[in-house]
Amino acid sequence: MLFSIIVPIYNVEKYLKQCVDSVLSQTFADFELILVDDGSKDGCPKICDEYAKKDSRIKVVHKKNGGVNIARKTALTYAKGEYVAFVDADDWIAPTLLQEAKDVIEKYKVDVFCFDYSEIYGDKEVQRHTFLEEGFYGKNKLEELVYPSLIRNSFGQRFFPNLWTKIIKKELYEQFQNYSKEAIKIGEDESVALPCVFFAESIYISRKIFYYYRQNMQSATKSRSCGYPWSDILSRANIYCTLFPMEKFGFEEQVNRLIVHELFIFAVSHFRTNKKYKESKKEILNEFEKAEYQNAIDNCFYRNNFKEKLAAFAIRHKKIFWIYLWAKLK
Repeated sequence: MLFSIIVPIYNVEKYLKQCVDSVLSQTFADFELILVDDGSKDGCPKICDEYAKKDSRIKVVHKKNGGVNIARKTALTYAKGEYVAFVDADDWIAPTLLQEAKDVIEKYKVDVFCFDYSEIYGDKEVQRHTFLEEGFYGKNKLEELVYPSLIRNSFGQRFFPNLWTKIIKKELYEQFQNYSKEAIKIGEDESVALPCVFFAESIYISRKIFYYYRQNMQSATKSRSCGYPWSDILSRANIYCTLFPMEKFGFEEQVNRLIVHELFIFAVSHFRTNKKYKESKKEILNEFEKAEYQNAIDNCFYRNNFKEKLAAFAIRHKKIFWIYLWAKLK
């Protein structure tokens, strides 16, 4: 079997059928679909079981809620495919995705097949394309064109960090999914996807839109009442510092930009909670002043990216009210 498609599911009854139907409608049929019901409290468990009765390619796993990382790790114990693909349960994929991936894999024998996506805002679609050219990337080309922008380059560009924009050889993916910390809630995709790209012998980048990412305001990323967990920033940074050669490809500078960028984004998330301004400000300042961040803050530089420069300036000079305005106006 060529593909195992993993779908973690938690309380998305409204969208689940569209997701599953998009997988079952693939023009290439040699796949299995693993639906991981992560302790859903709505009608998702029943929907999963009903689909499994209709199609023998579907495996259903019911488990206690533990988050996306654990759901994906659980799915791996059932996966039989040579490659793994990922779909979030409130999103959907184009019908020709697996056929295109199969053709590329047969021709180039790549470890990772990458593709572009659209963000869906109700009836509005915004296409997101990588800044990299389409085509085959062997090790030399990866080192020259991908690694210097893998995390975040000096222009603010980065390799798409989402798992769902990639189909990955299972043995490669398994290594880094099991390495990733289960506690990471924000950025769990990139902490797995980027190491897979770095350690791949080759990848293929398609600039075709194969994935449709629903901007669901009730999703796990957007419904946090307490702001993003600060510990996730260093947890992700430490993964890269451990796995990647910091002295090469500008990785040290890239990690610095990641930390500062995320400090800004996480601070914004705390201003979007119900906490009072003074309470959030005090918490944010305490984070900004931690010694673990100071090297990154002092050595974060961008070229020709005003937004990133402004965010870095706000953090370096503790312009907390600027961040508050961004949170309320953006």
